[in-house]
Amino acid sequence: MKKKIIALTTLIAASAMSVSAFAADVTVLLNGREIESDVPAQIIDNRAMIPMRAIFEAMDANVSFDAEEKKVTAVKDDITVEMSIDKKNLYVNGNVTYTDAAPIISDNRTLAPTRFVSEALGYYVIWDADTKTVKIEDITPGQEVYVSTYEELAAAAKVPGNTVYVQNDIKMGDRLQLDTGHVSIIGVPKADGSLPVLDFIDMKGSKDITKEASSDADVGIRIVSSNNVVKNLVIENAHDNGIQLKGAGVTDNLIENCIVRYSNDSGIQTSSGAYGNTFKGVYSYRNCDVFTCGGNADGFAIKLGSGIQDATEDEVVSGANIMTDCYAWENGDDGWDSFDKEDNGDFWTYSLTYENCMCWNNGTLDNCIGYTYFEKGESLDERLPFMVRLKALYPDKYEEFKTAYNNGTFSEKSFEAYLSALDATFGTIPVQGKDDDGKKIKVDTAFSALPDVWGGNPNGFKFGSKYTLPNSTRRVTNCIAFDHKKYGFDKNNSGAHIYAENCVSFNNLANYHLEGYTANKWENVYGANGGQADDLPQGITVAQVSEETQNAVREAANKVAANSKANVVEYSDIFGKIF
Repeated sequence: MKKKIIALTTLIAASAMSVSAFAADVTVLLNGREIESDVPAQIIDNRAMIPMRAIFEAMDANVSFDAEEKKVTAVKDDITVEMSIDKKNLYVNGNVTYTDAAPIISDNRTLAPTRFVSEALGYYVIWDADTKTVKIEDITPGQEVYVSTYEELAAAAKVPGNTVYVQNDIKMGDRLQLDTGHVSIIGVPKADGSLPVLDFIDMKGSKDITKEASSDADVGIRIVSSNNVVKNLVIENAHDNGIQLKGAGVTDNLIENCIVRYSNDSGIQTSSGAYGNTFKGVYSYRNCDVFTCGGNADGFAIKLGSGIQDATEDEVVSGANIMTDCYAWENGDDGWDSFDKEDNGDFWTYSLTYENCMCWNNGTLDNCIGYTYFEKGESLDERLPFMVRLKALYPDKYEEFKTAYNNGTFSEKSFEAYLSALDATFGTIPVQGKDDDGKKIKVDTAFSALPDVWGGNPNGFKFGSKYTLPNSTRRVTNCIAFDHKKYGFDKNNSGAHIYAENCVSFNNLANYHLEGYTANKWENVYGANGGQADDLPQGITVAQVSEETQNAVREAANKVAANSKANVVEYSDIFGKIF
């Protein structure tokens, strides 16, 4: 049968400019060879639209169009890709995934997002903005590459299909960006079971974070593509997020068995259309943005449009970011946060799944400036972002402070006395403030004034914001929150659907702050020792959790924290014991 190839095109993000200024300059390369077509490239809605008849012929794909159903089907070897006009769901061998733009018909031609189609057919796509070139390349099986330096790791991570094994601790010279997709970065555990460390303390970045806010260029590992794996690693001292997943269609990534700590922002962050990613066995702790006084430095920031654009009801569920066996503690802001703004570029954090997750003692200034550990008589944790900042700004005074801290020679152990000691030693610290016009500026602030400007929110699981769409879902199974100065499980002005089973919350200001939510499932939910009464979904009650269970939870949390110090990830057995 003669092949019936319909003109399919890709949607590659590009800078906003007119059709006439850009259309004739777009080049399409397939495996380095220029593809010629009688249909010129064009710009539609600020996206480079590329004709695909010649490309699919070069790919050996049989493509058909069902005019009645408005459905495109592409077949190559044993792969079948199906997509429908004006719908963002795409099926690969019957399994659904989602595009950042729906196929359309324009001037009797079908235009479709090539990155998704190409990946499904065994290719990857790169948009080179400098040369206005779309590069479509084979995804080869790649190689197994063993690396021991930053330069080797950065180079190997640029090759799609590579499995890169990190053999030892590495001082990272700059951000590691995964932008091609289909790359695995896997640490090789040491003889004692500890994981190799990627230390970003001396990364180049783009900002002087001692004096100004950080940016995406200061992230440790930045993922802007799909089908990547980051596994068996400790990521520490990043100048912004430890690991960031950002962008439309950034999906099917796996972060597994990782410890993310001492980041100058959230440990883990997804945003701007990143959906369908999995976090398994991730510890995120002691992350804090010093310049913003803790604000937005969550353990897990799965927020700011971490979902599909304008999702249907079915897409809400299937596009979830999933967290299993994950733990967050002693971060500058919430343990988990899924805050959405009024405008997320039409992306929304629709669906989140939490299973076997636990968080405790997040969002306080006490933790971030070291007072909590001083009060317990522990040695100074010099990797705290606040301490890293003070050492960089005042190296001599820092040594003086460290000696007094470790010797316990401050006049007393109250929080006020601790802040006074910081004032006496360092005077001030630069943080973010505002001028009379509301513009953000650097302000030198006394430590004793930090409680008044602290931006961290001491919550466990924060489920949204007032802009969270009401058809959003939060599925919480075998989850625990305790020791928060605000809420264990917090709606944060949102209203959505919650599926809660086997949950424990205790010793928070309020254990459950969820009035206005719709409880589609609510089974075996427990609480105790809240500072104020819970507010709950209509018709819902909470059972009392025993003191024995609370003690078992604290013991399990202490074990997780001890493992983290040894650079070891183990999944807690507490969930099987108490549920």
